Parts: sequence; structure tokens; C-alpha cells
Amino acid sequence: QCSAPGPCHLDLAGAYGGGQLSLSYDLYSGPAPVTWQNLVRIGGTWIPLWSVPLPPAFSYESTVSFNFPQVGPVPVISRLLTPAGPACADAVVVDTGP
Repeated sequence: QCSAPGPCHLDLAGAYGGGQLSLSYDLYSGPAPVTWQNLVRIGGTWIPLWSVPLPPAFSYESTVSFNFPQVGPVPVISRLLTPAGPACADAVVVDTGP
């Protein structure tokens, strides 16, 4: 599930209910600054959810929920990016209904 070529850690889990997409994260950014990027794929197009800079040694364990339409299976990618490319990534497919 989680690929970690660098000294970071990222686990992603997803769920859907009541019109809410919930994404649960357990991440550690590692010894260098990274950009945390999250994308969803709807209808063949990758749509960014957010892209934020993280400081070195940043830890986060929490769930983010937001309104989301019923569009069937939705792939979600979360990754920690360095200037050289992805340092750590995880993906999940969440079934959002019909």
C-alpha cells in the first residue's frame, strides 16, 4: 500500500457515507520539507483537493471530511513531494455510490 523510497511515512484510508467523503491520514514528512498533495479522479480527470507545504518532521494523524457527490468508485492519491519527485505516496479507491 504505502511506498516509501525516502524516510517518510504516509498511510491513507477512505470512506463514504451521508454525502461525505472521509479521508484518514497517518503521515510523517521526514527530515526535509515536502509538499503534501491530494488528488481525486472523477470521470477520467485528476482533480486536486489540496497541495500544501509541510515542514521537516511534521506528523499528522486525523480525518478530513467534506461534501462529495455520488459518482461511483473514486480513486484518491495522497503523496509527499520533494523537488526530485514523490518521496512517499499511498492511494485508495472509495465507492461513493451509484
